[in-house]
Amino acid sequence: FPPLLPDPVSASTAYVAGRRLYRTTDSGDTWTALAVVDPDPTHVVIALAAAPAARLTFFAATACLPEIALVTCPAVSLVWRSANGGQSWVQMSPVAGLVNRLAVDPRQNNTVYAAIGGFPAGPSLSAGFVSGDLLQSTNGGAVWTSVRGNLPHVPIKTVVIDQTSLPALTPLLHG
Repeated sequence: FPPLLPDPVSASTAYVAGRRLYRTTDSGDTWTALAVVDPDPTHVVIALAAAPAARLTFFAATACLPEIALVTCPAVSLVWRSANGGQSWVQMSPVAGLVNRLAVDPRQNNTVYAAIGGFPAGPSLSAGFVSGDLLQSTNGGAVWTSVRGNLPHVPIKTVVIDQTSLPALTPLLHG
């Protein structure tokens, strides 16, 4: 925390998020503030991903984290989508649990995975209270379905998409 997203094409470009998205195009010497992702002042971005085949499409997950907001927070993440490089954001569906990582399938820009667990972007006061799940959306975050299958009920830290094989998904569990 905060999530950092390097640009896969330009080595000098990266994005970092707190309440809003920031972009550097000069290896971090200067940062440009982009739009606030979630207007709720108790929410911060806990996960950030870009669609590899559509470089201006970003997904972000926001949540209220008690150690940052200094209030009691529900274990719910809101998923947001930007189609214009972070200039504006549209809220998609909320998901139960705290998103650790988002990943976009490079072959299908609307297929997004969310690794769910009690450890949002690092240690958290709420760690361990939310069982793990692996969610998939095939419509850009509008609807989420669990694809956890027979994985154990533990927090899932990240998800890696293997572009050369099907199925293309490799979850990494907390252990």
